Amino acid sequence: MLAKYKPPKFEIEDLCIPESDPMYNNAVRCIQTYWKQAADMTKGQRQKYLWYLQKTHINHFVAKPFECHGGTVTAHSLYQRARDDAGNFVRLSWPVYLLLSSLYGDLPKRYKEAIEQKYGTSVIEDYTTFYRSFYPTPTSTMEKSVTEGITSVANIGDFIHRASRDSSSTASETNLSRGPWNIETVIKDLDVSKTKRSPSALESPQKRTKLSDDEILSRLNQHTEAIQKIVHEAQLEQRSKLQEVHHDVEKGVQTLNSMQNDLRQFMSAVASALKDIGEHLNE
Repeated sequence: MLAKYKPPKFEIEDLCIPESDPMYNNAVRCIQTYWKQAADMTKGQRQKYLWYLQKTHINHFVAKPFECHGGTVTAHSLYQRARDDAGNFVRLSWPVYLLLSSLYGDLPKRYKEAIEQKYGTSVIEDYTTFYRSFYPTPTSTMEKSVTEGITSVANIGDFIHRASRDSSSTASETNLSRGPWNIETVIKDLDVSKTKRSPSALESPQKRTKLSDDEILSRLNQHTEAIQKIVHEAQLEQRSKLQEVHHDVEKGVQTLNSMQNDLRQFMSAVASALKDIGEHLNE
């Protein structure tokens, strides 16, 4: 019986592992199984199944055991948890069955029989269409790029077609207004266009370019002068600070020398006093 409420969304893009990861293909198969069964599972079963695919659990439950452990479903921790010490299947779970089926395909006969006895079937029905009724198939990045490229090409083609059509229409109207086309008409049009162009009109772009270059050069010189002024002021300020530091150092050296002289005098006085005390004691 299909669920009454839409199932939680979980797409391949929601995986927390890159495509280069060895278990990426296994994880994709698990997600595809979720699409098939999301509508037929209970809320608790869906939550449990998606719990196995979360970042903190996927490495443990989706990765197949190493070959040294047999590399089969019997070595998987979820399969082992389903059995007791005697090998009987006593802890069965539909989400676990779906996960193991996604990873290993056909499962042991005794395990499938135990699933059928508990859930009435071991067939994994495909209800992907129901899931996609809520969540349409996402378009991959490559498909989007191709679609956009095709659209761009189509738009360019339409533009060229319209431009060509408009040009043809304009040319036709011009030719019709001037009468039938002939070489004399073309030469006449060229002569008229040459006559209309004055020397000043031909020189004006060059003058404008020259004026523009002069203006750019003037602004560049202004910026250069401003930068040089800033550098000069910074050098003066740095020189002033260095002089202050040098003065402070010299002052500190003088103070230290004075303290050393005072200390020598004090030590000399102490030595003299100790000598006098020693002489008095000897007497």
